[in-house]
Amino acid sequence: MKKLNIVFTALVALLLFLVSLNTFNKNYSVNQSVFKAEKLVNGDTHQLNTMISTHVLDVDIKELKNRIVEFYEGNEYEGFISHVTINENMEKSASVYAYFDHTDDLFQFHTIPSEDNIKFKSRTENRTITNVIGQANAILIDYLDSDYYEYRDDYDRQFMNILPLNHLLSSDDSKLYNTQISIYLYVDENNIEQARKDLTQDLLIPLGVISEGTVETSEFILDSTQVSTDSLTKLSLFGDKSIESIFQMPNSLLIISAITALLVNVYVIVSQVKEIYVRRVHGNSEGLIFYRINSKQFYANFAVFILTFVILWIIHVHSFRPLAIVFIKQLCLIIALYGLLMVLVAGFLFAYFHLRNSIVYLKKQHSMSSLFITSTVIKVIGVTIVTITLALSLNTWNQNKEAVKVIENDPTYLKSVGLQGVTQAIYPQLDGEMFTKIQKWEAKYREDIEKFIVSQSLSFIDMDYYAAQVSYSDEAPIYPFGLTNLTHVENYPMTQNSSMTNFSDHEENFIIIPEKSQDSFENEGIQIDGFENSPTYFVDSTFTQFSNYVGHHNHYVDPVLYVIVDDYSVVNEFYNSLRKVINNNTEGEAFQKELLRFNRDVAQIPKLNSQDVYAQVNDKEQQSKVSFYILLATTLFIVSLFSYLMSYSFIESRKKDLSTKYFHGHSVIKRYGWLFITQALSILTIIVFIQVYNGSLDYWELDYLSVKSNSLRMIMVMLITIDVIVSSVVINTFHTKNVASILKGEGN
Repeated sequence: MKKLNIVFTALVALLLFLVSLNTFNKNYSVNQSVFKAEKLVNGDTHQLNTMISTHVLDVDIKELKNRIVEFYEGNEYEGFISHVTINENMEKSASVYAYFDHTDDLFQFHTIPSEDNIKFKSRTENRTITNVIGQANAILIDYLDSDYYEYRDDYDRQFMNILPLNHLLSSDDSKLYNTQISIYLYVDENNIEQARKDLTQDLLIPLGVISEGTVETSEFILDSTQVSTDSLTKLSLFGDKSIESIFQMPNSLLIISAITALLVNVYVIVSQVKEIYVRRVHGNSEGLIFYRINSKQFYANFAVFILTFVILWIIHVHSFRPLAIVFIKQLCLIIALYGLLMVLVAGFLFAYFHLRNSIVYLKKQHSMSSLFITSTVIKVIGVTIVTITLALSLNTWNQNKEAVKVIENDPTYLKSVGLQGVTQAIYPQLDGEMFTKIQKWEAKYREDIEKFIVSQSLSFIDMDYYAAQVSYSDEAPIYPFGLTNLTHVENYPMTQNSSMTNFSDHEENFIIIPEKSQDSFENEGIQIDGFENSPTYFVDSTFTQFSNYVGHHNHYVDPVLYVIVDDYSVVNEFYNSLRKVINNNTEGEAFQKELLRFNRDVAQIPKLNSQDVYAQVNDKEQQSKVSFYILLATTLFIVSLFSYLMSYSFIESRKKDLSTKYFHGHSVIKRYGWLFITQALSILTIIVFIQVYNGSLDYWELDYLSVKSNSLRMIMVMLITIDVIVSSVVINTFHTKNVASILKGEGN
């Protein structure tokens, strides 16, 4: 048990470090995305925000840039502007132009060395701050993990480029065509109204964004302090406060390991009590005896805990940079809390045994009943958590496998590029001339995007209607459905009674219904505006549609299809719903040219390479596979250990009685019946807890957060098998090695 105690101490230290490192990095990244976070949280500073849409401005881009820079320089307000740009590959990125006195209070942590303090207000400053490698005159943002820039997955990284405001003047004018500009000011509470007035009079009215007196400044220039501070996450162990975080790796494993380590540590101390009482009877100091007997194990555990932290720090951080010092302080706090917990546990046990009569204790057989009961309770709690985690890990792996399969079986997806759509600035309570401009722009954009869809033969598929119904409903939707166009449907051959169907000659909107949804559609079909009188066609099946924009539901099998032929008036928006199938390089080059023209003349629409999406999904599938097998091995180990503790503590609590019954030929059931009943009840309780967990989920969570029936059967078989095997081994070991000595009076 002492060796097992050391092993679990190292495991707990390992998991604590990895969880702390992961959470620190995640929270740090969130905090880095909010400037002056510390002052915003403390209430010393307020953040004002408004938006300008260049889609509808009458001024040219050069004048716009000059007016923005002149506003900041003329009023000496600290702040920044940001806007989304489209690079030469039609991919989206963000640019931030800052105007601050110092970098010291820009971030929550002082990650920029004082000698690299950027003069954001200088017209001659050419240095930038970034987390993108390879930029000239750039200071890389510090990250705790030393491998951040070498191995970090680009899909997970939130790119950040912070430039001095003067860089806006020399930026490419085309980057500001048809985009939104967010303007931020940082002021103290007493200057909020003055700042709103200055921003309105000196920038927004001259640009024609609003007319004087048409809107209250408080409705247009928002105090977004609360929005920003709500996104900040305190540096804590788990970070995510939702209940689901308990069932995520490695959080769940850490919880179980910590509970197990505590249980084993208690057992090690309890097993020494008899020796302490014997020495106390002989006149020795009880406290000194307790210390001498348990101090070696205490120091060994503490040393292993610290050594594990040191080794992992060398592997992952290996530096004393300012950010590393912040993390080291957090590690020191964890070490101190661990040491304090060990002292409290030892102190509680010492006090408990100190109050007991040593003579009475020594005359009686030392019972392990309390440890048996405790190990049973902890087994139920711990195994419930770890098995739910295992089941959710299997769900994730299966979903990722299915997503990979759907993409690979799709005849067009890997040959296509997705268009992410355009978003237009929202002006609250706006009226007058600008409101009219926005209405005209939206009508013109609508006309242009529909022409672009037709001229470029774009596929349109929108599952948002169905996704919204799943997300906001407590009951199962009638059937999966989506809004699509004829171009997309023609890419997927469909059959009716095993004969090929052809929809290419249709001239009006229609509905395609797979056989499995026929009855549901006829009885209570979902009506979409514009399809009330549309003809319906039944097919054997439609197709499985992959979508990377609908949260956890990343594919839909056999959806009912509401097909648009020419009239797109039924579509609310075209965001993340357009794809272009490219069959050869010539088509690709021609489409790139047309998309470039559309971005320049109408609106900026970034594209999403389907090959990149497939690579991401494939990587996630491999990662989830590895995670599942690691968790499976860990679960088997944890469950086996709890089963061993139950069997061992049961035998220890009544070993003399069991030996006597064995000698008199009592059956295994009579000797160990209570152990078997307790094991069966613990498994039943675990299953009940899992069902209660499933019952607490909303419908839309069931697909990815529930323990499926197959997983539940697997868990039952695993628990029963492990209990049978481990109990048999422990019982057989007791019979062969301990019974004889106990009957002789040597094993009391």
